Amino acid sequence: MFDGKKTAPYVETDPVAPLSVYERTELAGEQAVINSRGMFVIMRTSLIISPYGRNFVRTMLRLAQKR
Repeated sequence: MFDGKKTAPYVETDPVAPLSVYERTELAGEQAVINSRGMFVIMRTSLIISPYGRNFVRTMLRLAQKR
């Protein structure tokens, strides 16, 4: 949901700038969770799944084996 213009790594407090309908609906979902006043964790990840190279799932599996 970041626009990709920042030259340093993003942090949780950086403003969001959704560029697509998908990103706008994803942000609306996050805001609904935040407004629910319940306990929650919002994780923004990249490279969720891919048959090629590194991705989130493979990284988590590798770390689980090592640690």
